[in-house]
Amino acid sequence: MSHALVVDLARNMIMTALLIAAPMLVVALAPFVCAEARRRSRDVHYCVAVDHSDHGEIHERAVSLTAIHDFVTDVRPFDLFAPGAGTVAVLVAMRLTGLILIAPVFSAATVPVKWRTSLLILLTIVVEPIAYATMTVIPEITPASAMGELIVGFGIGLGAALLVGAAQSAGELLAIQIGLSGASLLDPLTKQSSPVLANFLSLFAITILLSLNVHLGMIEALADSLRVIPVGSSMDLNAGLANLISLGSTLFLVGLRFAAPVIATVMVGNAALAVLSRATPQLNILSVAFPLQIGLGLFALGIALPYIASTLGNWPTAYDQQLTTFFAALAPGGMH
Repeated sequence: MSHALVVDLARNMIMTALLIAAPMLVVALAPFVCAEARRRSRDVHYCVAVDHSDHGEIHERAVSLTAIHDFVTDVRPFDLFAPGAGTVAVLVAMRLTGLILIAPVFSAATVPVKWRTSLLILLTIVVEPIAYATMTVIPEITPASAMGELIVGFGIGLGAALLVGAAQSAGELLAIQIGLSGASLLDPLTKQSSPVLANFLSLFAITILLSLNVHLGMIEALADSLRVIPVGSSMDLNAGLANLISLGSTLFLVGLRFAAPVIATVMVGNAALAVLSRATPQLNILSVAFPLQIGLGLFALGIALPYIASTLGNWPTAYDQQLTTFFAALAPGGMH
């Protein structure tokens, strides 16, 4: 083994160990950071909202605004030593972890772990001030709160992963119906072997979603979720999990809708071949059926692609509805 290979192997081992130890180090240092933050809590000043009920009328009549919180808070820059900032940062990182683990592109096997870890740290620094501004009380890091943040991240990422999975399931179904189930390739996103049509439709769906800025939409949805469901708040995890599980049936339903035009065309072709074999028994129908079935299926798929793209283009509206239902299920008292 050459000296350069040994050095490269040692460097990769050290990098992997650092990436594995980083989250544990953050959790271990969180109590000390919180202790320092409590010592600095005396420097935090709050201002009562001008439309608070205790103020009474400002002019001849009361202001028509309704106070949402008792205090007015502004988004401050990232400060790890602010009161409760360490705890909030850890919980925000847990929510982002759930998103990165399931969201398309972010969860691809071709994306190196160190890139995903760097993105996680960067997004935590960017998003943490929003979570801190919406915080009413300093949360605590418990198994329930950590699991709740992971489930919120899963729900946000599942909205986009659902369509990619539906396109892939449609490709697998079409490969069986057309006769291309034996033609398999290595999926560059999952590093697993799958039918060619499944790879094609999966990459086609990801391309359409990226053209709609799905990656930015999911990050924006996560930032909005910090206002709807603040980090560390109580959640109805059973209702949230039931909502996510119910989306499994939606995956197969959407996949069947993608594949339905091609399946119907192939069925009509098979019926025509059956009539032809009855009309001309001397014809070797097997030598005609396979190429005709494959050609007819690919032709129908080419015609159906614009309609599939149109369905994927409606992703923002469907995503908003899915997130509204999911957040309403998670919030114990419903969304306000």
